[in-house]
Amino acid sequence: MGFFSKLFGGNKPKETCPICGQPMGFFSKTELTDGAICDKCVARVQSLVGNRLIAEMSLEAVKAAIAEEEAVNAKLVQAFSGEYPNLFKAEFAHPISPKATDVGIARAKAMKDCVAVKGTVVSGAFDKGPVTVISGGKKTEAQLVETAPFTDGEDVDSTLSAHLYKGAVGAGKQAWLILSGDSGASGGCIIGAK
Repeated sequence: MGFFSKLFGGNKPKETCPICGQPMGFFSKTELTDGAICDKCVARVQSLVGNRLIAEMSLEAVKAAIAEEEAVNAKLVQAFSGEYPNLFKAEFAHPISPKATDVGIARAKAMKDCVAVKGTVVSGAFDKGPVTVISGGKKTEAQLVETAPFTDGEDVDSTLSAHLYKGAVGAGKQAWLILSGDSGASGGCIIGAK
């Protein structure tokens, strides 16, 4: 056994994430006050706790935040799944008008005066097509122009500039939904698709 094997644990089995059960490497985990979780779960929890430092949280606090989120999502599915099998919960939304030099002429035209909505797909999957924005009890029909999986640390402009993703974004994934500008989408709204 060489020096680096001894230093980094050799053939010792990888530690698994107590949240999702996936293996964690030395560089793919975050230490909490009483344990560690994988980077994928860190990204999930960060969207739930905002600016709070995850490293200062306990494993039980992380599990509680996830359980609370899952309870809210279950209530949304119960309330809206009869009408909309595909549900998206928005965290925030803001207007965009990307330049043709950044995203190409056709995409710039399609996304002119649109709204970028960041959130989580609660159930089903989202792809281009008609959607309903539910905000404050009001329903507004809109057009989903494009989807892009959310990458931690990237804003919508850099995501769209580098974005070559084609296809639907499925349940449990964080994503950007690019909606027609008259959608009425805002943070906290629910987006449904049939």
